Amino acid sequence: MTRTGTNHFFTGLENVSNAYGVLSADSPVRIGDTQIGDDTVGGPGGGVRSTLNDMLKLSKAWLHAARHQFTNHVTSIPDSPLEQVAHIMSSHVPLPSPSYHETSYALGFARTQLPGPLGAIGLNAPLLPGPAGSPRGFPLVGKGADSQLVVYQQGSNPGVLTVYILLPESQSVVVVLTNTLALVDTADWVGQMLLEAVLDTPGKNDHLRITKDTVESALGWYAPMYNQLRLNRVHAPPRNLQAYTGVY
Repeated sequence: MTRTGTNHFFTGLENVSNAYGVLSADSPVRIGDTQIGDDTVGGPGGGVRSTLNDMLKLSKAWLHAARHQFTNHVTSIPDSPLEQVAHIMSSHVPLPSPSYHETSYALGFARTQLPGPLGAIGLNAPLLPGPAGSPRGFPLVGKGADSQLVVYQQGSNPGVLTVYILLPESQSVVVVLTNTLALVDTADWVGQMLLEAVLDTPGKNDHLRITKDTVESALGWYAPMYNQLRLNRVHAPPRNLQAYTGVY
């Protein structure tokens, strides 16, 4: 791995993506690049910067370590810095998504036994609140294909959406990195579409319709949010910062 780091300028300014947002009229707008890194409080949760090539290298090492540690009941693997992978990838908390197959949370990862819903830890989850597989719920991925476990992670920052999908049984991976915080979690939908292509599932989802439905739902938040902020705006001069000190 040659281009993975934890601060904004660790590789300089060459060949670095720019961050964008998307307005309600579907037009992109350049925004400030995220400043989260090893010198900020949010660094451990989202301060790593990387490339597709490096993520694929990490995926290979991660899948190899997981297979070795699960098979041999050990917590490390020779010549690898990845430890406790079996513990990290194991189920720890059930996710509140009614499903016949497993949907749970590991440590930093979510788990789904296909066919089942993905996207539980991304930005699309509030946009489709219905039961999984229903018209207003998350689509079921892997319909008609052999059942297997999917372990995935999703990320978002200003100008960034990502999804990282591991298939331990087939030692396959899907990685989607974007430089735009879109109206919906596009990395989620693209990742699910690519996963269905990798699995060659007979029952593929209509991702164009799903995207239109979630965009419509997302845009429905804009006016109420604006009105709420306008209604509760305080026009008095700001107080001294010390006046805000306390426990919240």
